[in-house]
Amino acid sequence: MYTLEHLADMIISINNNDGKFSLKDLENWYFKYSDKIIHCYYPKSNDISVDRILKNDLFYNVARSLGYLFEELIDLDFKKLANDLQRLLDILRLDVLERDYTDNEKSLILITLFDENKISSLTENEVTLYRNLALELAEKDVREGLIAVGYGSYGGDEVFACDYSLSEKCMLKLLDTVEKLPEKGFYANTLGYIYYYGRTNGGAPDYDKAYKYFSFGASLGIYESIYKLSDLYLYGYGGFKSPASAKALLMRIYDDLYKSFLDGNYNCEFADVALRLGKIVMNENREGFPLYASGLNYLLEAKYALSLRDKFGDDGVKARLNDTIEDLKSKMDFELQDEMEICSLDYILWKNSGRDMVGTIKKIGEHRYNLNVKMKPNEDNVGKLFICCYDLDLCGLYDEINVTIDAFGEVSEGAFEFNDVSYKDFMLGDGVAYRLPHNTSFIISKKMVE
Repeated sequence: MYTLEHLADMIISINNNDGKFSLKDLENWYFKYSDKIIHCYYPKSNDISVDRILKNDLFYNVARSLGYLFEELIDLDFKKLANDLQRLLDILRLDVLERDYTDNEKSLILITLFDENKISSLTENEVTLYRNLALELAEKDVREGLIAVGYGSYGGDEVFACDYSLSEKCMLKLLDTVEKLPEKGFYANTLGYIYYYGRTNGGAPDYDKAYKYFSFGASLGIYESIYKLSDLYLYGYGGFKSPASAKALLMRIYDDLYKSFLDGNYNCEFADVALRLGKIVMNENREGFPLYASGLNYLLEAKYALSLRDKFGDDGVKARLNDTIEDLKSKMDFELQDEMEICSLDYILWKNSGRDMVGTIKKIGEHRYNLNVKMKPNEDNVGKLFICCYDLDLCGLYDEINVTIDAFGEVSEGAFEFNDVSYKDFMLGDGVAYRLPHNTSFIISKKMVE
């Protein structure tokens, strides 16, 4: 039987030496179920309760202790194990509000239920318990209590009413007492938001404090702090105005977030950074020519990333972004292309530089070929191509693309691997994997991703 109750029954029996179970019975049980034990610890589903948290935690720790006994031959204190198990079985018979929890259990309950989705699945008494434990531990400056109260009261949640002053108090205490890095940076980042938007000052921003705390968060690599610090530099809030510094901060984290986005982390800050870069670049110029096209590409990236993300406040950001894109298109005299001819494939594959791809060329007519490009399959992730082409109003992740090639020269059919494109050369490492004739042109359209 794979239950805590059965495990407790065996250990208590062995400790009492009542003959019901032997040490050999316990050893057989351990080796039968040990591979499954780890999967019950800290469940990820929303089907969670205070009882389940306590049982899973003790189940895991007792089973781990048995591992020391049976695999590493380390003696165990069976009396303590039996007492711990008996105590838990006894308190589980009581209502959650009537139990005498240990300090470790209080912290465990709070940190496990911190996710709002898990809190929403609790009973009324469990929510009351969560609130009581959080306030009790916060008053004692215990990390888990300060986190629960500090973030819960930041805007309010199902347990705590919105109270930015209380949130500020908790974040300042966490920043003062927690030494672990980069954890301190997240508390500084929250304080930065409180002061940037004047949450405790009637809506009047305190940019000096915002600059102080976002700078600290940025120094610890907190992405939100970095792009908010960029905002401060861009508009000259809390210091000197420097659009170049604002852009440099964003470029510092853009590639990392782009890679994270490609790996499927769609809730990351890629959209926030691409959006800000787009707004900066669209107002730049090179030798007197506005960089509208580059800015639009960044904005389209942000729009697509936001379409895959589910964060509070994104709806308003999406609406404003759409307006920005339309305004920029009007400045460009933008005309949507159904089909266009390009002379180099890096025009559409540039966002995939350094990624392992497979190209396949097949003849479809006189001097005409089809080029199919997809990501090279690997053990970790098959992946998708990221294509962004503002002329076609095309931006997104695609399984493959098909491009028409017009070539008046020798073209070999077949498949080849590459990880970059340079004009008409498909590159792999430091060499050329495949080369097309120099008089080759490519025809692209929205149909290439269908």
